Order: sequence, then structure tokens, then C-alpha cells
Amino acid sequence: MFVDSRKLLFAALIAVLCFGARGAYAQTDYPGLADEATSSCVAKTPIGFGTYQDIIAGVNQSDNQVWWAIHNPNGKEHLYLSFNTTPSLGIPVPILLYFGINPQGRWFGGTLPIEPGYSIKENPAGIESPVASVNWNPLMHHYQMAVKIPDVLTANLWLRGPVGGATLPANWDGETSYWTQSLGTGTAVGTISFPLIGDDGTVTQGDHYPTVVTRWGVEQESQFGDFQLGSGPGGAAGAIHVGYDYASTYNPDGSTDTLYTFPLLKGGWNGIMTTTFADGKVSQCADPVPTESNWYTDAGGLSYPTELSVSCKGRRVVFTTSAQKSNAIYDTVEVDGFSSVNSNATSNLGGVGLIQHIRDVGYFGVTPSR
Repeated sequence: MFVDSRKLLFAALIAVLCFGARGAYAQTDYPGLADEATSSCVAKTPIGFGTYQDIIAGVNQSDNQVWWAIHNPNGKEHLYLSFNTTPSLGIPVPILLYFGINPQGRWFGGTLPIEPGYSIKENPAGIESPVASVNWNPLMHHYQMAVKIPDVLTANLWLRGPVGGATLPANWDGETSYWTQSLGTGTAVGTISFPLIGDDGTVTQGDHYPTVVTRWGVEQESQFGDFQLGSGPGGAAGAIHVGYDYASTYNPDGSTDTLYTFPLLKGGWNGIMTTTFADGKVSQCADPVPTESNWYTDAGGLSYPTELSVSCKGRRVVFTTSAQKSNAIYDTVEVDGFSSVNSNATSNLGGVGLIQHIRDVGYFGVTPSR
């Protein structure tokens, strides 16, 4: 792959000067660096573009999460998968994280350890295990994904679309967070067999709800770096963060709006807002400041906004949800000190997707509440 050496030099200088030597990862897989990167450390997070190979860009870095979001634009179904190839989220082994909403409109989810770990293919990019695999096919210009969680979930999908944005990297309270979209938007075809969820929230074993997937919306992103989400047992206090907010919705015109941003311990916000259009155009802004409103406090005590609004280059996106569409998760607090809320969301542009609100709740020490 040809890469403009001047762009790489620029990226390296920004990384070293602004984030320290530990943030200066090689950027040979990021040819689109120059979109809105700026020339001083006072400037915003350097941003660029993802590549189709980026699903393996961080497979050997800490906290690597290869995330896929798949939405039925005309139905209730959503599927979210994260191929975590290294220990992440306070879990000491590689895992497959999965959750979503089945045709009943009910949430499901869980984690599955991948032992002894994923196998990585470099050219073309691929991540494989007996349970879940995804591979880039450059001739067909699509990803092929296969997931089989016995008695719970199966999926055979082909996913295609243009690349999206990237942070190169963001500074997260002094730690680095690389975030890159191999599919900024796109479509999926294939089949998914969703689980049947009982009234008590348990999964009924067996193959249920076989569903044909026809041009469902897709967004993919990978995140890695030297960050820790939370301190966890025995963790360093300096590794604690406030949390983050993520929202992504697939629109009727084939575009996808994605917000990934985190409030900083010392004030302000870092991250990215990106819109990828069906024709491949990418519009993005570094370090957007969202407006969080219409707060709701869950029965477990976690407060979260049911509306996030953000503007980027004249495009205003309002992500909206409700308590009835949200699923608060507390069982991770003893792992990394955070609680989270996943919310089925819509937008003012007709989009469908997800809001994810994660906050430190002080389990391993008090973090400023924001």
C-alpha cells in the first residue's frame, strides 16, 4: 500500500508532541490522515479515514475491540458483535461480546471466552475462531462473517460499504485511543437466527427466529490503544476515566451518523463525530461536544440521557431513546468499575440504531460525575 511519507511524519510528530512517546504507534495503515488533522498540540484530535484492513490494525494492542452494528431499518431487530482479540473491558482473555434485540423486541446478550484466542489473517485481513469469524474479500469487496453460539445465536452475513473516519489517536485522559471505521456505513445480506427470550429474560435454547437479512444497515469500528476503561481490582487510580458516549444510526438515504466521545477528567470532551454517505463521502469533526438532555435515573441508580444532540459542519443530529427502549447493565461494575446503558435509538434524520452511555460509578474509587 502506498502511503504519503509526509503524512506519516506529520502524524508521528503530532503523536509524540501531544501524547508522549507511548502514543506514537506506527500509522502505516492510515493513508487518509490529512482530513482535518491540525498542526499544534493545542489543536483537536487528529482525524483521518479507516481502511478495510483496519479490522486487524490493533489485534496485538491492549483493549482491542472490533465492533459490528447491524440494524433492520424496517423492523425491531438489531445485532451487535465485538471481536475482542486481547484482554479488554476488565476481562483477562479474548472474548466475543454479543447483544441485540430479537424479533420480539427483547434484549439479549452475553460474552463468550475465545480459547486459546483468535487466529489472525493479515492479507487479506481476517479474524477467525470456531465460534466467530470475519474475513475481508478484496475481490468481492465485502466482509464475510459467520457466528455460531450453540443454542443461542447464529449468523451468516456478507457486509459491504465505504470506509469511515478515524482518530489517530484521541487523547483519553493521557492515554491513547485509536478508533477507526472499516465500514462507516453499508449494508448486510444473509441470515440471522435470533434467540427466543422468555418473560424472565432467559434464553430458551434452540434455533429460533430464523431471519433473512436484506440490505440491513451496517457500521463497523475498531478501537485500541494503551487505555484502560476502568481501574478494576488493584488498578492504578490514574487509569480511571469518567466514561464515554457512543451513538450510531443508519439513515434511509444509506448514510450513517456516528458519535464517539468521552468527557475528560479535567473538563472538555475528546472524540469524533462522523457521517459516512452511501457514495463514500465522509464528513467528520474532531472533539464534538454533545448536548445531553432528558435524563432518566434507572431503578438501579444509574442516570443517563435519553437524548444526545451534536452538530458537525452544519449537520445537526439528535439521537433519541427512552427508558422503555433501554437496557441498563450493572454486572460489569465489579470487573471494571463501570455501569452501562444500551438504548435502542432513532434520530431526527430518520435513522435507527444505538446509544451507549457508560460511566464510572465509583466502585473502585470516586470519579467526578459528568
